[in-house]
Amino acid sequence: VMGSALADSTYTVSGTVSLGHNGQTVPLSTGANVQYLNNNDPACGYGYSNLDGSGNYSISGLPNCQYYTTISYNTNVSNNGTSDRMTYGNDQSAQPYVNVIGSNLTQNYTLAVYSVAVKVEDMAGNPLAGTGVFVETNATAPIPTSDGTQSFNQPNGIDESAVTGTDGIANAYVFPASTYDILG
Repeated sequence: VMGSALADSTYTVSGTVSLGHNGQTVPLSTGANVQYLNNNDPACGYGYSNLDGSGNYSISGLPNCQYYTTISYNTNVSNNGTSDRMTYGNDQSAQPYVNVIGSNLTQNYTLAVYSVAVKVEDMAGNPLAGTGVFVETNATAPIPTSDGTQSFNQPNGIDESAVTGTDGIANAYVFPASTYDILG
């Protein structure tokens, strides 16, 4: 029966995950992953994939279902500080879901980031090189993808870190639409 063959079929969702800043994109890579979940229907299960060095992922074995997305990584966005863990997942009740319906599909995500420059000086006004700066969220808001098709949430806590250069300036990359505290 054709209907049962379709129900028993599984498909692959693949794509890339990147961060966008000033019209440029940088792929997430080592330590990052994508997970598709459906907590409403146990038959749907979930799929998980680590990103490769270019930000690519591929999740196979997904049956026809609607899935919400979680993107996690433990590498620093600025690539110049300590490792942090940031997890984003669109609200399970929010639309749109990723719909796997009868075929493989490509789903790319680009999360917009802003650069925040923090200058650290001693009491005499001299720049302090090698100083760690932490950007901590104290209020969260949904973070849309660049194309507006998904909206991701971020947890409170230390989300980003950077280290000052010889000029005493650290550039931390943060997500828009949130309130942050700068800790040094």
